[in-house]
Amino acid sequence: MFRNIHWFFIIIFVVTPAYCFVGCQTAQKNESKSVKSSYTYCNSGIALYNQEKFEDAQKEFVISMRCEKSIKAGQYLNWARKAWVDEKKGVRDRRPPEIIIRSPEHGSFINGFSVSIQGIAKDDTFVQKIKINNKEFPINIWNKEIEFSMEVPVDSGKNIISVSVTDLAGKTSSLFLTVNVDRMGPIIVIDTPLAGEPAPETGISLKGYIMDDSGLVDAFVNNESIVCNGLQELQLPETIQLRPEETEVVVKARDLSGNETCARIPVLKNWRSPTSQSQEQGNTMPFINIHARGRE
Repeated sequence: MFRNIHWFFIIIFVVTPAYCFVGCQTAQKNESKSVKSSYTYCNSGIALYNQEKFEDAQKEFVISMRCEKSIKAGQYLNWARKAWVDEKKGVRDRRPPEIIIRSPEHGSFINGFSVSIQGIAKDDTFVQKIKINNKEFPINIWNKEIEFSMEVPVDSGKNIISVSVTDLAGKTSSLFLTVNVDRMGPIIVIDTPLAGEPAPETGISLKGYIMDDSGLVDAFVNNESIVCNGLQELQLPETIQLRPEETEVVVKARDLSGNETCARIPVLKNWRSPTSQSQEQGNTMPFINIHARGRE
């Protein structure tokens, strides 16, 4: 039994490190081979480039970049692609670049101070430049399809954002994206009830409206939903019935930009008479507590 245990420890402490050593050596050899392959393919590409065999040179540089990315191989790949397009510009470049905007939607409403412009640029040859509001998006390797994303500052109101893409043949495509910025919450106007007003058992008479220039997404009166359908002005329901636990009328609204407004009107329940109420509470000034905030 002790002999078996002895051999077990020999296997663990002697054989296992040997396997680890062999594994490390293999990994180092593979890494060295990868670097050597990248170097070899890059030099092969340069030789083909100097011979003006631009299409074959591209293939060598692409393989080199797959083995290990390098600035040198990337720069020569761009030059080879440019030279290949210039050889037969009219034949190889048939269409202008295509621009696809993923976000935001044209004409959308936001409440922030900047917007992320995200999309894809495509071309039948290669995309060379992407500009958003005349600011260039960094491109290391010219490809047929490039995804882009850039944060653009915006002002209140209508913002027109330009996006342009240029290919290696010099063709440029442009589009304009409209983004509306609204940082003000909906306006809630309530005529009745007044703050501290008695709440009859038959229901509270509610008179007022909600309005917002960008349009209303949703509205609630004491958690009861009101259909908005993007309306800019909405009349409140005429009569509401308070639940036993409710002591106030709460009106909430949210606009297309995500801004929210909440109005709270406290009412008096289980009142006895206007005279006794006045003596207990004193002169109560009517008020509406309106709180507007942007969506976080």
